[in-house]
Amino acid sequence: MNVGDTVTVTLTVGSDNGVPHTNLVGTVGGFALGNFTKINNSTYTAEFTVTEGGTDVAAGGDIPVSLTIDDAAGNTSTVYNTAINQGSDAIDANSPEVSNLSPAADAAAVAVDANLVLTFDQNVSIGTGNITIHKASDDSVIATIDVTDGGQVSVSGATLTINPTDDLAGGTEYYVKMAATALEDASGNDFAGISDTTTWSFTTEAVGAGNILITESRDYSAELTAGVEDVIVWDGVFDAGLSGFEQGIDKIDLAASNIYNGVHPWLVHTPTSTPGALLFYTPAMNASMNFSGIAYHTTSVGSTAMDIFVTGGVPPVGTSTPQLAHDLPSTLTLSDFIYE
Repeated sequence: MNVGDTVTVTLTVGSDNGVPHTNLVGTVGGFALGNFTKINNSTYTAEFTVTEGGTDVAAGGDIPVSLTIDDAAGNTSTVYNTAINQGSDAIDANSPEVSNLSPAADAAAVAVDANLVLTFDQNVSIGTGNITIHKASDDSVIATIDVTDGGQVSVSGATLTINPTDDLAGGTEYYVKMAATALEDASGNDFAGISDTTTWSFTTEAVGAGNILITESRDYSAELTAGVEDVIVWDGVFDAGLSGFEQGIDKIDLAASNIYNGVHPWLVHTPTSTPGALLFYTPAMNASMNFSGIAYHTTSVGSTAMDIFVTGGVPPVGTSTPQLAHDLPSTLTLSDFIYE
């Protein structure tokens, strides 16, 4: 017996001698009885409906009963309270409820590639229907995910994990909706779903904290001098890492470097031994702003654009235009500056 089920119970009474009994008052399993109907002089039926939040009873357990009826003269019977116990009878009066959301409701700075995870108060299984992700600013649907899509949705015990095919955009508020048939418990009770715009809303990490794409169509091999240290500097605090691509292919990842007096640099060195390459450093800085570092990775530099990605951290404070300082000072500026 699940939430919403209407159940018929049979009552055997002493003969009413053709004059119906009335005024059934009582409960079965804690649910109110109604629709008291005479079948014959000694048999009546009544009904109760399993409602959300009632007491669960396992199969074979005692289902409590408490009821009275009146005879034709208005005499009320003694309370009948013998429990029902049948091996196949069970009551599941509690649908799955969310116990945790990740990201949490109203969370900020959520990673654009984060999984969306719901934890329930009981084990669940996949039902039918869709999960939709909406952009809060205009309520547009940016993703519709069928819960049966095993590539994007999975269940393990009481945990549902949603891994959208496409990452979310940075600096954007989203909310998630879910069909009321999307999940069910072991008895078939459906999760109520999410139908509003506030239950599960969150904002992704700010633009600039995820990917800042800087594209400069220059022949770096011609403009960078072999053996000379060059520095990429943001005028402001920008706690981030750096990765580079040569024509979008060879990826370099660097951990966040130190911050000195609000200036966040990375060393970029063109080694004497390989004039057509860039050598990236994670610098350590001292009080005189001298740099020292350990070579982290190299990538060839062609005559076409090289994209530099800055990842993590927060948007820069102050001047947000990045510059590649060549020979300090430099005339080389990365002017084509794109947030994505």
